[in-house]
Amino acid sequence: MRAVLDTNVVASGTVNPAGTPAMVLGAWRRQEYEFVVSEAIVQEYARVLDYPRLASRHRLDIAEVAQGFREYGVLVEPQETAAALTPYPSPTGRGARGEGGWAAVAGGAEYVVSGDTHLLRLGEYRGIRIVTPAVFLAVLREYQTDKP
Repeated sequence: MRAVLDTNVVASGTVNPAGTPAMVLGAWRRQEYEFVVSEAIVQEYARVLDYPRLASRHRLDIAEVAQGFREYGVLVEPQETAAALTPYPSPTGRGARGEGGWAAVAGGAEYVVSGDTHLLRLGEYRGIRIVTPAVFLAVLREYQTDKP
């Protein structure tokens, strides 16, 4: 099973090790699913994790974390570049809005995991389900139960 994680899931999972987003990251580390990323997504993760209010809480080496996503994730190069999974532009004009959708398509992901209500309202895109971290964990549990 493959999934793209929205930046809000990675940021939350990094700063709150007891939360549901952290459990989603932990499931990836245990190789329960494949984590699909693109270079633009990795750069967005790094940019957000470097915000002072977040960096003071996680104290990680951002370059090392980004390299880990590149090395241990499924790194794809989406061919399509228009905004895909968002009905609105990036609020700051700097984000990788829509990039997750194209990475999910390019990487053959079945899920985009997000806490973003705008994405969650879409429900799915090109057959790719858009779910919360809690729903994704439930899907993983069911998937693990069904494996031979």
